[in-house]
Amino acid sequence: MKFSKIVACAAPKDSLLALHAQRHPCSIQDCLALRVTAPSFTQQMSANDSFSAQRWAMCFFRSKAFRLESLLLRSIRWCMDLNHQRSAAPRPDTKPASFGSGFFRVVEEKQSDESLVTRNELILDSGPFLTWLAISPNDQEITYQFGTLTKEPNAVIRFLYPFHLWYSKRLLFSGARQHVYYWSSSTSTNTKS
Repeated sequence: MKFSKIVACAAPKDSLLALHAQRHPCSIQDCLALRVTAPSFTQQMSANDSFSAQRWAMCFFRSKAFRLESLLLRSIRWCMDLNHQRSAAPRPDTKPASFGSGFFRVVEEKQSDESLVTRNELILDSGPFLTWLAISPNDQEITYQFGTLTKEPNAVIRFLYPFHLWYSKRLLFSGARQHVYYWSSSTSTNTKS
């Protein structure tokens, strides 16, 4: 199994990230890709199981790099719940398909087939940001993609953008590693059965 270097790339033109970028013309958009060469695992796994966008998102948001952010988000959620108990205003419901302590709500999910390559993707909304996760398995490698879209960037966001790109690379690598661990362990379990 071999991990490639993480590279900045343009989002595919028919991707959910590109579609949402058109809806927010003043936005800042970034997209990163990581390829994992793993022929033995990709040939054994079904694209409908471990390579779903939901499974990739689950692994991404449970990765080691996301743990600190997850702790922060849970603390914020706890404060929101505490404030909700004190006020009569109803808190907006989160859809069942949400991640990161409910802060990342799935807006849209899509599966694309381009010249024998399947891309499973979803876009999540967290208020001022959209997060895009895509996974494209084929018989020799898996391509993981992670992108963000800042709907209305301000001076603070522009200032923090280099840190965001650095952190995004760590998140992508950690999430991909978590996913590789997940499907390699599920493959070995299925092989033993």
